[in-house]
Amino acid sequence: MTRINAISTSQLRFHYTLLFLKTTLVKSITMACADLSFIKLKKAMSTFADLPTEMVQNVFEFVRQRPDQRAVCLVSRLWRKNMAPVMWKKLETNLTSPGSGSLKTLLEPNSNILPHVRELKICSLTFVHDMEDRLRLLIAALPRDKLRAIHCTYYIGDLTFQQLLLSQRKLESIQVATAFTHLSQEGDPYFLSYDYHSWTASMMSEVKQIQFDHSVEEDGQPEKTFRILRAAFDACPKLEDLIFIDSRTFPDSLQDILSYAIGGQLFFQLTSVTFESLNLVPHGSQPFCHNFNVTKLQKMNIMSCENVIQFLDSLTKSYSGTSGALKVLSMQLLEDDPTPVETISSVEGFLKACPKLKDLSLELATCPLVGKDFLLSHADTLRSLVVSTLGPEQRVYSKQGLGSILKACKRLRCLAINFPRIRLGSVTKPGRDLHFNESEEGSEGLLALISRYSSLHTLGMLNLPELTFDYYANDHRTLAMASDQVILQSYNSAMQSFANQVFRYMAQHGTSLNVFHVEAESMSGNPADTTVVPLFHRWRDFTYIGGHIQGGSGIHVAVHVPLKAAYREFPDNFIIQNFARRSYIFSSRQEQQAPHRHCTCLFPHPSMAPTTFSDLPPEMVRNVFAFVRQKPDQGAICLVSRAWKDHMAPMMWEDFETDLDTVSPQSMFPFALLTTPPLTDFQTVISKTTTIRAFRIFTVTKHDFWDATDDGNLLPMRHTTLLQVLMQNLANQIMRFMVKQGSNLKILSFKPAEVDEELPGQKLIRDGNGHRWPEYHYCRGHATDITGTSVVIAHPLRNIALEFPGYAEFLD
Repeated sequence: MTRINAISTSQLRFHYTLLFLKTTLVKSITMACADLSFIKLKKAMSTFADLPTEMVQNVFEFVRQRPDQRAVCLVSRLWRKNMAPVMWKKLETNLTSPGSGSLKTLLEPNSNILPHVRELKICSLTFVHDMEDRLRLLIAALPRDKLRAIHCTYYIGDLTFQQLLLSQRKLESIQVATAFTHLSQEGDPYFLSYDYHSWTASMMSEVKQIQFDHSVEEDGQPEKTFRILRAAFDACPKLEDLIFIDSRTFPDSLQDILSYAIGGQLFFQLTSVTFESLNLVPHGSQPFCHNFNVTKLQKMNIMSCENVIQFLDSLTKSYSGTSGALKVLSMQLLEDDPTPVETISSVEGFLKACPKLKDLSLELATCPLVGKDFLLSHADTLRSLVVSTLGPEQRVYSKQGLGSILKACKRLRCLAINFPRIRLGSVTKPGRDLHFNESEEGSEGLLALISRYSSLHTLGMLNLPELTFDYYANDHRTLAMASDQVILQSYNSAMQSFANQVFRYMAQHGTSLNVFHVEAESMSGNPADTTVVPLFHRWRDFTYIGGHIQGGSGIHVAVHVPLKAAYREFPDNFIIQNFARRSYIFSSRQEQQAPHRHCTCLFPHPSMAPTTFSDLPPEMVRNVFAFVRQKPDQGAICLVSRAWKDHMAPMMWEDFETDLDTVSPQSMFPFALLTTPPLTDFQTVISKTTTIRAFRIFTVTKHDFWDATDDGNLLPMRHTTLLQVLMQNLANQIMRFMVKQGSNLKILSFKPAEVDEELPGQKLIRDGNGHRWPEYHYCRGHATDITGTSVVIAHPLRNIALEFPGYAEFLD
């Protein structure tokens, strides 16, 4: 295997990917050969390259994150060839941004991407004038009859949709807003005719899932809507999953539409149905006339629909004669439900009529909790459970009630519930007062109880912990003067510490969590108390997975990942699926606002795959360096060689900002620290003493700032941010130098002998990480920056004392 000497983001994950492949090899071999146990291999496989292609591809199926997939492609041509079908099976693009999903790259003849695409998701929320033309070009370039699913977030014309159907006759899933699926009277009346829908549906014989958006605003349209659905069902014999959405609250109800069905034959073949924002019954006082066949229904989603009581009562009566086959149920009730008690009673009655439920999600809004007895009736089958409520009143299961549910549900793997209010305390000491003990009340007691059940691998907390901000306890400033970035960083640090404690406590008691998900119960908070921040409008969720990253003490820590990344890693996880689907539009909007700078293409053709990084063409080298966006890392690259400096210089100085009136010539290049590390002969001697584990520097690091034109109240906050960057660079250089010299240093501390010593014009305050300025403490860990070089990890002193109790007196 050729060694790749590159520093792109993909190759930073290279060694991790190899380790990951090794750990999954045995598992995949077992799965691949489960039905071939009678075959005896004539020759034992000595290396990974000796495995059959089918088995290699099975191993690669477990590499689900895009950066890891790119790292695999960089190993060899053969690996790239085997990874390509997995890597490009699901393609998500907006057809406008540059990168591997850009239209230019996709249409490149030698990119070899489109032949592997089976699921296409176009997620652009910003429609540009030529978007329709871009999509037509992409459809024309797709190999015929290869696409299986398409999902588009914006409306496309009928001609484009017809072009898609004519070229892709084996489509199985269609979630596209077009004249066929968008039932609106604003356009040509022909698109609401039975002939049009019958002819269009004739090209969809393989479709299994389709989404209809009903936006008819006038009365008297239920018969026409029924005929359209009838045409789709007649022409699509394999249709088994219907998604029906009302985007404008049309006056007709679902019952009005179904009243034209004869003999209950409209939905007889469906195994999955989703109703969103529908009025299920025309008048809440009337019963729902149950006239569609649900005997095959295995999955049902009811999202924010009106008059749920009559609908559920009708289904309960339908299931009274024969036990329902429903296995997956997701319900999201209205927040302004006028009859919450009656609604929850209907939900409980329906649960009792569905004995085969495996995955259950109940977002009850302001309704009471479902009685635990109705959950215990599914103890033999239940494997995923989500129960959430909204509002200021805490409606949570008691410790005894939750204990009885966990004890009875032996197959339960995923659990997400509201926890009692949990306070992490001060931002400077997050989670310090937490005590996980079953004798404790509140969230700590519940977490201790849950840790006893080792079958759980996913845990969801559906309310954010509270955090107190006391940066300026002795100052006139308040939290309102702190920037959103400082507050968000503080909350992220506190949540990371909290997640670490949860993972470690669970592991100590035999429960190995894969995912820990914390999500806000509401998108608005109570602004009455500015020192307690229970919720923020930007803080929707926090997702952590158990990874292979260790802290400075060698203890594994939780890994904070986007919800989308967790969904890729655990595609069959019901809880992650549930929350990922609900936050899809929110996360897509965030992605649209973020800058995209990707490589145009890894390798135009397999025969052009290089053997070393130096063999890459200059254009590709510059594309790789485009991932290096931090000035310190860019400066480090410039020190490698003249060629690398020439490639990096255009990107390094592309965005240059300075104020020549207030900044001295020496400070125009603040990262000159990289080229002249302040390492003395004394430190060189220390680095060669391999027995030293902790190194403390008593010298106060001095930095000059030029901020004559800035607001004086904001200077300390700005200075602390700059100091964090400068001190991190200084610590990285010292630690890297010592490692090169053979040092086993674990702790690096900058702490003056006089803790209250003040520099001229600088006050001793706490920064966003809880450090006392000018105190800074770092641990040597397994983290790397985007150049692939190990970096130290900044920690508050209390965390280092916890991980290295033997050095507590030394650091004091």
